Amino acid sequence: MSAARHRRAALTRFSSPSVAIKSINLIWAHVRPRNDWTVAGMKDYKDYRAPRWQDMSDREKKIGLFWHALSYLVFNVAFIVYWLIAPPTGFFWPVVPVVAWGIGLAFHVRAVYAPSKSAPREA
Repeated sequence: MSAARHRRAALTRFSSPSVAIKSINLIWAHVRPRNDWTVAGMKDYKDYRAPRWQDMSDREKKIGLFWHALSYLVFNVAFIVYWLIAPPTGFFWPVVPVVAWGIGLAFHVRAVYAPSKSAPREA
């Protein structure tokens, strides 16, 4: 079969939108999640989700913040050390992850230590 004929066949394979939609639906029927699927014997996907932030104790929140701050420190020090020993590029690129990750860390600190809006305030 010639290349031109292959191209024509490819262009006319989905001659109408309904044929394309039927093909997509046939594919989706084989890959969509089914209700009877289980993960490690759990019937509901909610069983293995991470615990909700409101359900975590203050100690667990502070432990999570500690590990976030420690990884921030370790990785950003490593970025700066790499920048110091690598051939000079003229741009202090570690400032990008330091600032971006620092913003995320600041929001994490705020979430752990700021009073929640749902908690009763003492007068």
